[in-house]
Amino acid sequence: MVRGRVCVMLLVLLVVSLGSCIAPQSSYMQCIKGREWKQSVEVRYPNSDTLSLRRLSIAMRYNSKFKADTLAVVVRITAPDGRWFEEPVVLHLSRPYTSASVASVESALYRVDNRLLQYGDYTFSITPLVAVEGVEAVGVEIE
Repeated sequence: MVRGRVCVMLLVLLVVSLGSCIAPQSSYMQCIKGREWKQSVEVRYPNSDTLSLRRLSIAMRYNSKFKADTLAVVVRITAPDGRWFEEPVVLHLSRPYTSASVASVESALYRVDNRLLQYGDYTFSITPLVAVEGVEAVGVEIE
């Protein structure tokens, strides 16, 4: 009887520990107003996990008018306490072929093994260095 309970406890601990290793993926996007993307887009991410290592990607939804395979942007991350970090990034896109009537969504890896150290809302501001036509929405994916 005791041996059975120990086995059940070990099984429960194994399931719980495996579940904690799988980080959920979250996507937050903002629609672009107008024909061109030329102004900063802000996306808020409510953080409640200060321990996990995260992969941050820049996500884009674009249509057939978007012709580039790379895109230069400036990414600014503002922490809940107001501190911020900003850097230029060149996104490399694979650009699979789609028909003109179908919008494509693609993510470009931005940072690996990042830890968001504070509880609260992080703000990601993404600004193109030049005006871009064909981009319908921009945001971040966090996993």
